[in-house]
Amino acid sequence: MVRLAAWLYGRFVVMLPRTFRARYEGELCACFVAIAREARARRGRLAVVGVTVRAILDLWTRAPKEHLAAARAGVLGTGGGWTGAWREVRHAARRLARRPAFTVSSIVTLALGIAAATSVFSLVYGVVLSPLPYPDSDRIVEVDHGAKGLGISHGLGVTYGFYRFYAGRVHTAQSMAMYDGSDYTLTGAGEPVRLRGIRATPSLDDVLRVRPLVGRWLASSDAAPGAAAVVVLSYRLWQDRFAGDPAVLGRAIRLEGEPYVVVGVMPASFAFPDARARFWIPKTVPRTGIGGWNERAVARLAPGAAPGALQAEMASLLPILREHNDDPARVNSYLDEARIAPRIVRLKDDVVGDVRATLWILLGTVGFVLLIAVANVANLFLVRAEEAQREIAVRTALGANRSRLVWGSMSESLLLAAAAGALGVAVAGVGVGVLKQRAPVSIPRLGTVGLDPVVLGVALAVCLAAAVLLGMVPLLRRRRDPGTALREASRSTASRGRLRARSILVATQVALALILLIGSGLLVRTFRELRVVDPGFSTRRALTFEIGLPPARYPTQDDERRFHDALLTRLAALPGVQSAGAVGQCLPLSDNMCWGETLQAEDRPTPQGQVPPVTGARVVAGDYFRALGIGVRGRPFAASDETGPPVAILSDAAAEAYFPDEDAIGKRVRFGKDLPWHTVVGVARNVRGRLASHDFERVIYLPVSAAEGAGPPPSHLIYVLRTALAVLPTSLAPAVRRTVAGMDPAIPVAGVRTLAAVMAQATAPTAFALALIGLAALMALLLGAVGVYAVVAYSVSRRTSEIGVRMALGANARDVRRMVLRQGGVVVLAGVVLGLAGAVALTRLMTGMLFGVSPLDPLSYVLLTAVMLVGAGLALYLPARRASRVDPMAALGDG
Repeated sequence: MVRLAAWLYGRFVVMLPRTFRARYEGELCACFVAIAREARARRGRLAVVGVTVRAILDLWTRAPKEHLAAARAGVLGTGGGWTGAWREVRHAARRLARRPAFTVSSIVTLALGIAAATSVFSLVYGVVLSPLPYPDSDRIVEVDHGAKGLGISHGLGVTYGFYRFYAGRVHTAQSMAMYDGSDYTLTGAGEPVRLRGIRATPSLDDVLRVRPLVGRWLASSDAAPGAAAVVVLSYRLWQDRFAGDPAVLGRAIRLEGEPYVVVGVMPASFAFPDARARFWIPKTVPRTGIGGWNERAVARLAPGAAPGALQAEMASLLPILREHNDDPARVNSYLDEARIAPRIVRLKDDVVGDVRATLWILLGTVGFVLLIAVANVANLFLVRAEEAQREIAVRTALGANRSRLVWGSMSESLLLAAAAGALGVAVAGVGVGVLKQRAPVSIPRLGTVGLDPVVLGVALAVCLAAAVLLGMVPLLRRRRDPGTALREASRSTASRGRLRARSILVATQVALALILLIGSGLLVRTFRELRVVDPGFSTRRALTFEIGLPPARYPTQDDERRFHDALLTRLAALPGVQSAGAVGQCLPLSDNMCWGETLQAEDRPTPQGQVPPVTGARVVAGDYFRALGIGVRGRPFAASDETGPPVAILSDAAAEAYFPDEDAIGKRVRFGKDLPWHTVVGVARNVRGRLASHDFERVIYLPVSAAEGAGPPPSHLIYVLRTALAVLPTSLAPAVRRTVAGMDPAIPVAGVRTLAAVMAQATAPTAFALALIGLAALMALLLGAVGVYAVVAYSVSRRTSEIGVRMALGANARDVRRMVLRQGGVVVLAGVVLGLAGAVALTRLMTGMLFGVSPLDPLSYVLLTAVMLVGAGLALYLPARRASRVDPMAALGDG
């Protein structure tokens, strides 16, 4: 083991300057052997490996310093210090100019790999790696809860009662804030528009610590009962609606019809909790009560505290909550039956979410492309080294030392890498713009993505690493005396040793390309499964939009209901409209927060210690089920249900959960002991809440009249219009806006889109990943095929005389083709075997991105292996065909 380590160390000592080696090489190697032997005696073979790695890394860091010192002293070994070094660079540039095919192909190939890697790394860095734009952002955490008794691991958020309890007791957090978001109608600043607003406790300033650009943040007095309503604007809203006017401070705007005074403007980098937020208003925490879940909270950890410490402290405080609350029955139900438990994660982890794994997979994908590109150029360098063998031998015979040869080789690779890096970064600049435009809206922090200094630094490091690797390629062969080198350079046939390195590189290219092909094939299958999956409703010929009624103009639910009923009647009468309906906030497959609660089924008491399943509540109006294309067994809601006894419609999944062994129609359910029973009049077809989910939502549908106490108020409804066959849904948008304006000009129509667009948005993350991985796989396939062709074609060209002899001795064209195909096929098959093994190991990482297909899907493996074999076979056949057409007499004459 020590001898092997000493040999390896000696191979890397050559990186040091010649004069330095002449003085100290013997001492360095002897010292290393002594250290390695001592490590072997004390800790075994693994310690020798560690010593060797550290010693080689030390050489890598020391070599540039010693070369710089030697250059300054004028003894670089290139003949005159910096002058000699610069002379070698000029010679390298001339050598590259004399071989334009080699130079251009190397630059373009490397540039493609660098551009792909830089573009995707900019996305990964901006979304995943870069810190949030808050001071000490790693200390900011999201306060969340899960409920094991309900099978919910996370996502409940907090209630204002839990928040109030925690905020006054925890010590591992310096500050804590609560917030929630919803859409508001903005008036008094141009045309009415629906915007995302955030209600936040003023303590959010203590958590995030971001100073406003203009004015101030919300103060504690702003959240006091009876205080004047104030608002802080986002930079984007300030620019879009107020043209960046500093005099906006003190100006009143109207949100939901109520006046709010502008007291501040946040900087452009501030986008809490996400980029949709356009303004922030004070949130008041009630002094009594527990409240409902789905509120959000953040905290700033104390110095030195970890998220786990805060989570443990909160969990330890929960028993105290039993004694310090004004709703013991509810709290005990949460703690004993639902088994509520705190969950603390860093805010960045919560913001990034599931996107992290997808982006890392994409970065690994383009990393494979970069490796294939480098392998392709390394093959070209190997060919170039064979062709330059005579030149190197002549220069050695004339007295050129190894340092000068090393610098000459490095000069070529550095020039190529510099040109490829410049071209690659330029292409990456365009690629980043395309990525930001095409990326789905579900990817957070897209505004931070760009070619910032960190990304450019990584691109530079990649270029330097590629230059060093490629520059070392011609120097990997053992040194021979000039006479032997000249004799070998004169041979026209290629030995196995000369082809082995290129064959290994080609097999690696084939393996990496096959892994990418299989990964893209799995995503193609997933995308197809998502497109054909039945969401439970029809997306064809349907238009959707949102209407929000300001409480100042519609103060009661009766006012809201009358407006919606009148609007639905007018919309249903529009030419081309077959049916019109609306649902409260939660359209299927949308990203809106949906309200849910546990139900009680009449005559079916819940067993002691168990909690009924959470059921989503949907308030609907008009002909909603027909507009969505949702089939209903029994009957849909009728106009008489608005004033008659309470009724409800259950989804198939809810009916099965509460009435597993009988028909749910005619049964009664309710939300709590103090609320009325609802008679089930129909059972609706299951609808998917998430497209990539095998489980259907449990849903109870209620008419608008039943919204009070059993769901969100009907101030905000999402409308759906089903059109006739000959009518494009989007063509109805102008008529819809005219109809709404005719009823109330102050109400904006927001979120106009088709249901098909809603479906496309649900599949957008998979489509985005598919596009990038598919493009990478196509590039890998082409580069792999080019690599196979280059190696076989070069082998044929070097063996022209041998082929001529074989044909002169009786071999026919078929024999020659078979020989070339067999030798190249061995390399391809080796790469395919390695690729299949790598795909089996690596595609398991894509499990979270797949739906309806296994990571070991046989069809994908078989078909894409066949595609790889066809591409490689074509790359083999072309040089084999050329070899079979060799003229024996001409070949022998050339030899």
